[in-house]
Amino acid sequence: MIGQNIRRMRKLKGWSQETLAQKMGYKDKTAINKIENNINDINQKKINKFAEIFGCDPTYLMLDSTTLTVELSDFEEQIIHAFRNASTDTQAAVCAVLGLKGDIELPRASYIDFTKEA
Repeated sequence: MIGQNIRRMRKLKGWSQETLAQKMGYKDKTAINKIENNINDINQKKINKFAEIFGCDPTYLMLDSTTLTVELSDFEEQIIHAFRNASTDTQAAVCAVLGLKGDIELPRASYIDFTKEA
């Protein structure tokens, strides 16, 4: 559960296991791999550090949930809204420019209110 949430947050940030390991102060990705696969347990201090790095509440990392709450700036909300409403060709072009490969499956984020006035 914690491992899955850490993996989800890492991927949301677009980070490799190596990048997250470096940010956490681990010498290599092995520890992150074991945490994400629930092989190694982590203490509350480490959970708090992961949460701080990810910019989320520590309780999110401990919940058995696929609900993700992330604070987005107005600009980030506009980007997501524009991307989701763009044609498939435009989405593919954006992904190519950003260096994203493979099938991009973005979660539908019902917690973001795109109807608010700008």
